[in-house]
Amino acid sequence: IVMKRAELMDKAAHEMPEEPAMAAVMKLDPAKIEEICASIDGVYPANYNSPAQTVISGVKSGVAAFKEASGATLIDLPVSGAFHTPYMASASEGFAAFLDGVSMNAPAMPVYANLTGGVYGDDIRATLAAQIQSPVRWQTIVEAMIADGVDTFIECGAGKTLCNLIK
Repeated sequence: IVMKRAELMDKAAHEMPEEPAMAAVMKLDPAKIEEICASIDGVYPANYNSPAQTVISGVKSGVAAFKEASGATLIDLPVSGAFHTPYMASASEGFAAFLDGVSMNAPAMPVYANLTGGVYGDDIRATLAAQIQSPVRWQTIVEAMIADGVDTFIECGAGKTLCNLIK
């Protein structure tokens, strides 16, 4: 399932009209980021990571125009596609079709969805497919987990990015 998702996203990335780009926008209100993105072709909010960090994604010219319009500090991210944006619509549609043939059981424990920030509902397939072209609600997920009683977070792998966002 993960390999098919990656294959479809890679294909969508190669179909983009120009070079993709993603950048972390630092210390700018997410509502302001949404407002600026709405005024520029080809750039979208992609990851709501924390009150002080939102990632934007789209075509390189759109990200550059956002930087100029906002005056914000941006940290460019090395990417091969404009992930979590409408540029991934074909991947989302292809993944939905693929998942129709996959048997799934309900999760044995709460699993939080990037699409909503809440626990997956009944239509897991539709949520999984929609997440490909929709913003990641990381901050909302963490807040929902805390509200649900989670008090310990462990980051596996290299780096401390997620632990720093939780702080």
